[in-house]
Amino acid sequence: MHYQIRKAQPHEWSMAEQVAEAAFGDYEAGHGDWFRTLRDAHPMRVLAESAEVLVAVAGDEIVGAVGYMRPGIPRHEFFPLDWAILRMLSVPPRHRGNGIARALVQACIECARRDQATILGLYTSPIMKAAIPLYLSIGFVHQRVLAPELGVPCDLYSLRVG
Repeated sequence: MHYQIRKAQPHEWSMAEQVAEAAFGDYEAGHGDWFRTLRDAHPMRVLAESAEVLVAVAGDEIVGAVGYMRPGIPRHEFFPLDWAILRMLSVPPRHRGNGIARALVQACIECARRDQATILGLYTSPIMKAAIPLYLSIGFVHQRVLAPELGVPCDLYSLRVG
């Protein structure tokens, strides 16, 4: 599959939202409250207010999305203010296995370097069975366990980029 990674345009934010909903839909059956809360919060649109939303585009279809926050932007208290942050890496099941997630993470790493961050951080959950091996293969390191969100366990990871 041929795709291009670029910054989402405002008219694409709703499509990025649909991509995130499709990507996280895997968890609705086992973690319905968490999934519905995430979906109803419109995370990609919210991210677009203070961060960059990057998309993977194949033809005229968005096949993946991620949020990138530069250092200094208000964030969850468990992230140091000088870290860049990767948020909501989303690739729907039908597009997985094409390197899209890895390319989106690499784009965030490049943004972090552009913004002179020394650390790129993220938080995820052990329920994300595909994401964690990807992050570890790129070089992210587990920092600590975080408080669960709506019953879903969470962990903080970081990658030295600078």
